Amino acid sequence: MYSQVGYAHDFVRVKRYGRRYKLIYFKTSVRVDGGFAERDKIPSDKIPDGKRLDNNISRARARVYELAACNDWDWFFTGTLDQQKYDRYNLPKWQKDFSQWLRNQRRLKGWNIAYLLIPERHKNGAWHMHGLFAGIPADGLRLFDITENIPARLKKQLEGGKKLYDWTAYRQKFGWVTLAEIEDPDRCASYISKYITKTLGGASMDCGSHLYYASRGLAGADLVAEGYITEGVVWDWEGEYCKIKWFDDGARLPEVK
Repeated sequence: MYSQVGYAHDFVRVKRYGRRYKLIYFKTSVRVDGGFAERDKIPSDKIPDGKRLDNNISRARARVYELAACNDWDWFFTGTLDQQKYDRYNLPKWQKDFSQWLRNQRRLKGWNIAYLLIPERHKNGAWHMHGLFAGIPADGLRLFDITENIPARLKKQLEGGKKLYDWTAYRQKFGWVTLAEIEDPDRCASYISKYITKTLGGASMDCGSHLYYASRGLAGADLVAEGYITEGVVWDWEGEYCKIKWFDDGARLPEVK
């Protein structure tokens, strides 16, 4: 692709996120080195403190979208922590125990579960989780019934015909949980990434936790092409360093040379 070290201007990169394609135009120069291009990074000590959190939020949101869009998920997950079983205010402790619990289940029962989880904090400081799961054993799920003593918001969804499931093993270990089948993967990827907020960033920093949790081995976006384009593009978004255009159909991508 490129054979010598140098700097390129008006450079673009195309990445595939599941069924969608992302065209990125770099407004600053990028370094071309030994067959690939790499955008120069601003040293972290040069970024003002007020902007560092914004950058972390932006990167985390982009990464969550990438992991959500590039992997096959079965379930949208909402889980809480039962205060009789767990400290609902100690997120790092839950994360450590949850990871160990899944490793134990893999070793003992052969579970092969993938997950992507984003914590959310209640106004009282307690944590709960939203996220995506794949590989949960079907025999461990139970369909909720409308006659059960469940929250009104869930009952309303059941009355509307939506199917919601209880994951018995998680509930017995950690607390209340609901699972809903994912019907639109692209919409789900966009939706889940919006849980990464500045409020979450500040709360996570306060307790020394992460903005999201993901199992190992998840697929990321594929680099499809990089180089230059000659045709005009109506960009979806423009920031200080780049412009972005999304394509739902790879055939509509401009030619990259």
